[in-house]
Amino acid sequence: MEVSYMFRFVLSGIIALVFIFGVSILVSWALRKLLKRSLRGSQKGIPLPDTFLGDGVYFGFKFVQYHASILLTGACLGLIIYLTVGRWIRPDLEWSFLASKGIANGLFFLGMVWGPGLALVACFIHGRKQMKTEEPSA
Repeated sequence: MEVSYMFRFVLSGIIALVFIFGVSILVSWALRKLLKRSLRGSQKGIPLPDTFLGDGVYFGFKFVQYHASILLTGACLGLIIYLTVGRWIRPDLEWSFLASKGIANGLFFLGMVWGPGLALVACFIHGRKQMKTEEPSA
């Protein structure tokens, strides 16, 4: 069975996304442990010239993490939907063609259209939860 070039290309892209997702999780975890700072700027760890800088780097990696997870979700949903519904509607098409189109469309629509906005909202929710847990009780 011949696997199409497009399917191999899209599959290598998904592997790269998994790698980016893993690296962003590790870097954001390491930054939070290394800096040991709250969002309000109480410096207990490495002193930075600006408290906004450390949080910006941390939330930049969090944004990449959330966006990569949304991209992976879009690729998986596109693959599942195209293989089930596409095979039912168009039984004459090959599995590899349906899989590559499903992954590509899932990556585009969920990852590139909705992904950045959802990742930004998730970062704001994450930051708000951290601020609420770190507020001093009166």
